[in-house]
Amino acid sequence: MTCLRTFATFAVGLLACLPGVAAQNQQGQFLAAAPASASPGAQGGLFLVDPVAATVQRLPVTGALVNSYTVACDALADDVVWVGTTQSSSTTAPAIFRVRTAGGQILATAELKIGLTAADATVRQLRTVGDELMFLTEKRLAMVAKSGGTPRTLFDFVPATGPPRCFATNGWDVYVAVGASPTVSADHMYWVDMGLLYPAHFYTAKPASRISSLSMETDVNLVVVETDTSTKAAELKLFTGLVPVLAVPLPFPDGALAARIDDATGDILVSGQRFDATRQRLTYEFAALRNWVVTRPAFGNGIEPWFTVDVRRDVPLHRHGHACLSVVSRQPLRVRARGLASRGSPYLLTLLGDRSATALALFGLHGQVASPISLAPMGAGTCVLGVAPLAEVAVALLQNGMGQLPITIPLNAPRTVVDVQWLATSPLANPANFLSSQVGSIVIR
Repeated sequence: MTCLRTFATFAVGLLACLPGVAAQNQQGQFLAAAPASASPGAQGGLFLVDPVAATVQRLPVTGALVNSYTVACDALADDVVWVGTTQSSSTTAPAIFRVRTAGGQILATAELKIGLTAADATVRQLRTVGDELMFLTEKRLAMVAKSGGTPRTLFDFVPATGPPRCFATNGWDVYVAVGASPTVSADHMYWVDMGLLYPAHFYTAKPASRISSLSMETDVNLVVVETDTSTKAAELKLFTGLVPVLAVPLPFPDGALAARIDDATGDILVSGQRFDATRQRLTYEFAALRNWVVTRPAFGNGIEPWFTVDVRRDVPLHRHGHACLSVVSRQPLRVRARGLASRGSPYLLTLLGDRSATALALFGLHGQVASPISLAPMGAGTCVLGVAPLAEVAVALLQNGMGQLPITIPLNAPRTVVDVQWLATSPLANPANFLSSQVGSIVIR
């Protein structure tokens, strides 16, 4: 069914075409993961953390989830989190689980069948990228469908590359931190363009420093947790354009572990550790920051090592999939957005392509295209179609190659996920003379 063909009828078409989905969990909710430690009374699993109220609540997990090492909130489903585990005395290989939660309860748990082995050892970090998961183990950075199957390895880690630490991604840029290698004598970081998959080294920490966490701020900037292993002093760093621009000391006497920022509020949750001289063991705690200023230096002291934290919060656009490279600029079509797609709010879609080109924005329901459709038969090379369009809007790109499409989400729009993909003219790009962008998923609240 064709619901609309012009931007003028976008609001009417949206309401007529899109089914709604129910709300399940609160936006701005932080979660942490910790494996069960050897300390008496330690309970690993998943934890809800409120940095404002300074409270920590353990979710009622059982079985393999007590060995949770990392947690990632699903970008497109409020009631789903993905959990990666570590090896234990009863398991020879780690696993990834799809976990449905609501109201502080576990509703359902299902293991993702992807063939992890003992060599993977620990799922160190997870992120959702559209309908796929990007995950990091002790041996590889890989992607796999949320439905399971065989992962495709993006990078293998061997002694020559250094041991993997952590990664961050916004769906197009990937940042990876690794330990010292034969060629680099300290922890260091690489930036990877998903269109090229060629790592570029951009930062080396001090010789005694360890990078334990990477995450994104506002879909652009990089947030880094770094600890000096000799002095135990920890810092939270902000990188803009691959350059460190801010460093904030963290209030942990024995190092920091992980951090995550809520872009909507400026709240930052950081986990760290301190040595208990009386009991002769490490204990773990959280600190809260707002707008990069420490507001609560320590709360939630416990014996579970919170290696990762995440936050339920929508971003303007969830990018995923493949984008074609322009012959003119040697860059792919870049899709961006500003504002959140909430009812009655202004929302701005942006495309960066070749100057003076014409672009077509295609809108459709998320999940209607099982796998990207190759446009090679049309002469478009490696370009693919990732949207089954219900709406098409033409936009002219300016001399600087930018095109923008402002949208106001109707007040009575249903809660749903809409996909958008751009097609843009690009002479000489291929015989078809056009390029396709990544798909951007818009979560309407």
